[in-house]
Amino acid sequence: MKIYLAREICLALLSGLDNGPTRARVHSIFSGALNLSYSGRIITLLSAEKRLVPYSAGLRNAADFKRLNIAKGACVDISHSGINILSADVAFSFESAAPVDLSLRPAQRGTSGGGFAQRLAVLRDFLSAHGNPAGMAPVACREMNANVFSASISGKVLEFCERFETGDPASLKASASGMVGCGPGLTPASDDFIHGLLAVYLAGVAFGEAYSETLTRARLVAEAAVEKTTDISVNMLYNCAEGLLPADLLQLILCLFSGCETLELERAAQEVLQIGATSGSDTLAGVCFAGRRVAAYTDSL
Repeated sequence: MKIYLAREICLALLSGLDNGPTRARVHSIFSGALNLSYSGRIITLLSAEKRLVPYSAGLRNAADFKRLNIAKGACVDISHSGINILSADVAFSFESAAPVDLSLRPAQRGTSGGGFAQRLAVLRDFLSAHGNPAGMAPVACREMNANVFSASISGKVLEFCERFETGDPASLKASASGMVGCGPGLTPASDDFIHGLLAVYLAGVAFGEAYSETLTRARLVAEAAVEKTTDISVNMLYNCAEGLLPADLLQLILCLFSGCETLELERAAQEVLQIGATSGSDTLAGVCFAGRRVAAYTDSL
């Protein structure tokens, strides 16, 4: 049996295995990622070059999962010690993996003198210069020419934000249901945009609401996405509703809210931009759009 060693593991995944071994099935296979499904959740194994996402483990070395003779739907055994796929004669060990906390807490707002607004402007300039003009970027950057898709969804974006901010469950779920699953991609463009929006709302504990209430609203969005978009998108939104973000997006949010130098913020934005083919650009667009609304709401930023 070939054994791969994990370098790091999401703390939420490790904690979720406290109840003992469990069994899952292979959901989807990519060159740099292997997705496993159990109890409605997706667990991901990542090649060494990939950054951690919620409920994932990153390997010490590069791996091409498509070359490992793993079949979609194959049975998988998961425990604290690792993952075994007996049908492919391969295992992934967690024994020496370092736990990584990907949880987002309400950000400290100890900035003054327009620091948040200045960092947000840097981020919007970065998106305008490097974002995908065919995706959601024009929704957040007015200086970019709208494309057919962004023009058609901009009204839904505004409605979604307004309903998220007011918090009425029925209207929020209806708005989210009409927005998710739009655009191309394994995680459609609108879903990545919502992911960025929710990250900012959670970080800012936006609009005077408690963190737990903001998480509750995020969960309503995830519930609305079920059967409206891809499994991976739904899982991404549910993770966000637990306060969990991918490592690269978490770093960007911390830079934006906690204060950092321009170059550090741009490096963090570049990391997010590299997510998928277009997902990073659409996520950044959501961050910028929600950031502008949060900044306009409170002087404490």
